[in-house]
Amino acid sequence: RQRKQATQLELSAARNILKSVDVVCTTCVGAGDELLEDISFAATVVDEATQCTEPGALIPLTKALSAVLVGDSRQLPATVVSRDAVEAGLQVSLFERMERLGVHVSLLDMQYRMHPSISEFPSLAFYGGKVSSAPKPEDRPIVAGVSWPRRNIPVAFVEISGPEKRAPDGNSLFNAQEAKTAIDIVKSLLAGGDLVGPGDIGVISPYAAQVRLLQEEYGAQGNQRRNFLDYTEEDKMNELEIRSVDGFQGREKEVIVLCTVRSNAGGGIGFVADPRRLNVGITRAKRGLIVLGNRETLSTNEIWRNWFKWVDKNECTVSDITNFF
Repeated sequence: RQRKQATQLELSAARNILKSVDVVCTTCVGAGDELLEDISFAATVVDEATQCTEPGALIPLTKALSAVLVGDSRQLPATVVSRDAVEAGLQVSLFERMERLGVHVSLLDMQYRMHPSISEFPSLAFYGGKVSSAPKPEDRPIVAGVSWPRRNIPVAFVEISGPEKRAPDGNSLFNAQEAKTAIDIVKSLLAGGDLVGPGDIGVISPYAAQVRLLQEEYGAQGNQRRNFLDYTEEDKMNELEIRSVDGFQGREKEVIVLCTVRSNAGGGIGFVADPRRLNVGITRAKRGLIVLGNRETLSTNEIWRNWFKWVDKNECTVSDITNFF
């Protein structure tokens, strides 16, 4: 009886608080909680609206008289595991569907994260060259520890000739030479003394098997907490984050090392061909972007060919890996 009374008191207190505040923050599905059942809002703002499914976005929209959707359809959509759901169209967000139907989208045309050289290609390739950079080169000093091909451009492409292999579970791919090179690069960057710690670096890959191999190569497997929100500031500085590209959307680091994995005679690159995945992968870095991959394999795809044209134009290819360290 006392437990029931305590529960009722807690619910009553929560409702009183919700009725007295101006802003309520919740997930899309959380907006359907019974605590909000009798409350309506003047406006709903859905952040990362292109990363939630259409039914998920509809939940908060039913709670308000008007709505603003904030998102980027040029980046990765919601993760929908069911093939039937994908075929039914559930991987298309409400934001993207409205955009396809001709609803005007206002572009936020100033980026505040990247060194302007890092943002140059994404702006040209994905946003019609309309995105400008607030940071100036001096605001994002180039990181020591590696010999960048161009001293004033913190972008490097490192050629990997080693072949991709399929993981024992058969569901993912990895590239051993690429993993070893990536960790060598991380160690070189840390030895340069220009970063606070490993937490300033993100190593990302589209493939789960490569993420596992990178963690083993670095010796970090099993040390990472499941929930990034549980990290203290000290944890964040002392732990190298090795994650999937999809899991890194919305995140940023001083330096990003991107492992593309694909290296094969047939030129197949699977979902690495998705331009949205490339866009996410190369826009997480603030001061340095290093991409590892096999040019011949990746160049079978048009968007990657365009990226290599930009790399060649700016002379950003690492010609000698020994001198790079």
